[in-house]
Amino acid sequence: GATADYVGRYKQDAAAMDRFVLLYVDYDERIEERIAGKHTDILERVRAVRKACEDLGIRHVVSYRMIVKAVKARSARVAKRDIDRDIIFAGLDESAVRQLKTRVNAIVKGEA
Repeated sequence: GATADYVGRYKQDAAAMDRFVLLYVDYDERIEERIAGKHTDILERVRAVRKACEDLGIRHVVSYRMIVKAVKARSARVAKRDIDRDIIFAGLDESAVRQLKTRVNAIVKGEA
């Protein structure tokens, strides 16, 4: 359905929705691992960001594509802080980034 994240989609009416069974499909860890390859630190960070967004109720798309972009940036020797700014936290305001970084650090340290 239509959300602020996917503005090109329109909410379906109840009669149309009644014809479908809705299933939740999460990200496949094995696919993420294959995408990340040897960059396990990127995968750990992306997963922590996804969990932090969920915990804090912050709307931010944390997808396979984020892993792909971060791995390509790392392979091109882009600095971690730039990957964070331009890929991991792109589009978020400073307050959301601060909250997420605090929560992500706690998740990574096992304090979550």
